[in-house]
Amino acid sequence: MLGDVTQLHQVLLNLCVNARDAMPKGGTLSLSLENATVDERAAAARPEAIAGRYVVLSVADTGTGIPPDLREKIFDPFFSTKEHGHGSGLGLATSLAIVRSHGGFISVSSAPGSGTRFRVFIPTAETENPVSGATAEGEIPRGNGERILVVDDESAILGVMRCALEAFGYQVLTGKDGADGVRVYLENRGSIHAVVTDMGMPLMDGPAMIAALRETDPAVRIIASTGMTSSEGMEAISRLRVAGVLSKPCSARELLERVHEVLTAPASNLNSV
Repeated sequence: MLGDVTQLHQVLLNLCVNARDAMPKGGTLSLSLENATVDERAAAARPEAIAGRYVVLSVADTGTGIPPDLREKIFDPFFSTKEHGHGSGLGLATSLAIVRSHGGFISVSSAPGSGTRFRVFIPTAETENPVSGATAEGEIPRGNGERILVVDDESAILGVMRCALEAFGYQVLTGKDGADGVRVYLENRGSIHAVVTDMGMPLMDGPAMIAALRETDPAVRIIASTGMTSSEGMEAISRLRVAGVLSKPCSARELLERVHEVLTAPASNLNSV
């Protein structure tokens, strides 16, 4: 098997945290690793799978289980059944993005009151789709140590974005609002390759922060993150002439692909969105 240790550790951590939370009164957490072969018939039943040999990591718990009507939603970004403040809803979405970037897939079996089992399939080196640093179709592009500043007043979103970016090879700095973002940028001037910022924040909102950053560095590469998807909202963002836009909620894949696009775009194409 070929894989990124940091990324796969994050997948394992996310699944174990979910299992723990599903057992509020205690229970059994089981981890196992095995080799498996997915034949043509089994692969045909899963669009994201190809026939071949896989290493399979299983994480099972004896917790509350997942109701059938929720099973199709658990990998959706920001979906969570936990109380507010006890989960961002991005752990499984991030895990799935990482696994897919390795050419693998995740299967889930669960029943209410009978626990849940996640099986993570990662292709072995001889399978036709081993992980690589390339950006072929279906793969998520990796960073190369670039430093990204992420600014958002929601700590859960800030933490998950940081986790996703660090898992894919970026260095991350964070700011809790626009004013804090400006401070962090000035303290690290010259070493930040791009900024991902929310638009609606206290003290100093996204547009005000963007204006302040451009006073310092007119060439700063900025990605605007917003939940305002109306034509008026998008027109307002367009006037800011940022390098990229993310609609909230976004998946880990969307975040990583947008950052990669902005970092690799020629300077002449930036600040035109």
